[in-house]
Amino acid sequence: MDFFADNIEISIVNVETARPIPNIAIYVRLFAKHKNDYFMTYISNESGKIIINKSELLSEIVKYKDMFPMDYSSDLEDCTSNIEIVLMQKSDITNKIKTMREWKDLLNIQNDEIAKLENVKNELYFPISKIIELGGRKSIRTTLEIKTQK
Repeated sequence: MDFFADNIEISIVNVETARPIPNIAIYVRLFAKHKNDYFMTYISNESGKIIINKSELLSEIVKYKDMFPMDYSSDLEDCTSNIEIVLMQKSDITNKIKTMREWKDLLNIQNDEIAKLENVKNELYFPISKIIELGGRKSIRTTLEIKTQK
């Protein structure tokens, strides 16, 4: 079954002001039926949006499987029809930056990709996650409403 949407648009919005929030890092968790789940990192653009394309996910999964065949075996169609959107916490971001630096040359990671993650504003907001049921829709729009820590 081809349940995965061609495009998923996630709007990151401040729950108190209803305004979009740029420079927020999330990870999208794909629940694999075999071995480990996939965690893909995204950062909201100046409009507070993140666009996820199915073709990009397919390419990322191939990278995971090629580099770590003992850890990953599921194809996209082997994942469940749910995804989880998670606001990355400071430790998540620190670990991701460390990993990006370690694998920079092999994965052709650019300095600006690392710099973008270093400049996110996640520490201003409370942790939150959201499960989305894909349900075979071709295009999905959803909102992750986050609350300011005061």
